[in-house]
Amino acid sequence: APADTDDPRRLVMRADYLLKKGEAESAKKLLDDNRAKLENEVVFWIAQAELANKTGQDEALKVVDEAEQ
Repeated sequence: APADTDDPRRLVMRADYLLKKGEAESAKKLLDDNRAKLENEVVFWIAQAELANKTGQDEALKVVDEAEQ
């Protein structure tokens, strides 16, 4: 795996890029796959909530609730 996959900002940018290309499932998988590794990063939780919101999922609030824990 490339070294930049540990940088939360790059992961978020990659997920945003995938989402804009219409690859919401790939963006979600990228964020989900890295969730445990980056769960203490605020930018990561924001990205997950935004993805859920942008894709019409009702999970955005659930993600925010989990982030608060």
